[in-house]
Amino acid sequence: MKPLTHIKPLIVLLVILLASCTTESLDHVDLTAPGKAQPIISVEPLSLDFGEYETSLEIRIKNLGNGTLNWWIEEDETWIACSQNCGATSIEDVVEVRALRKEVTPGETTCEGELNIYSDVSGGEDPIEVPVKLCVPELCMTVMGTAYDGTGAGIQGVVINIYRDGVLMCT
Repeated sequence: MKPLTHIKPLIVLLVILLASCTTESLDHVDLTAPGKAQPIISVEPLSLDFGEYETSLEIRIKNLGNGTLNWWIEEDETWIACSQNCGATSIEDVVEVRALRKEVTPGETTCEGELNIYSDVSGGEDPIEVPVKLCVPELCMTVMGTAYDGTGAGIQGVVINIYRDGVLMCT
């Protein structure tokens, strides 16, 4: 039978603990390990600014604790769209957030919205609020004259679509 050498350090620690006590008596010494740690949610960045031209940014939903973190996102504006609205992670999920510029009301210069990120850690309460901002560049255009087809005849009901970097800005 092998000697119980791995227990010796524990006994020494217990003796030191007992010896360092004052005159108060001990009922017991609890040597149990703490319970299983829970997931801890973290979100980066804590705000998004699309400026005048960005159409896609990322947020990272991290689990800084143990276990699996279940999360879900709600957008409060129609011009904000997420690549996924829920997930479960033990480490980190990356979510693409898109600015749907076609959904912005023409004439607005700044739009503000919010992502509310919930988790099962808080029981679905107290979301992490991520402000989202979008600036709409000013577009000026004057159309004068008549549009003609290849035969020289005037065209009625011409629709002009204005694009910037492949994104429809206005019609």
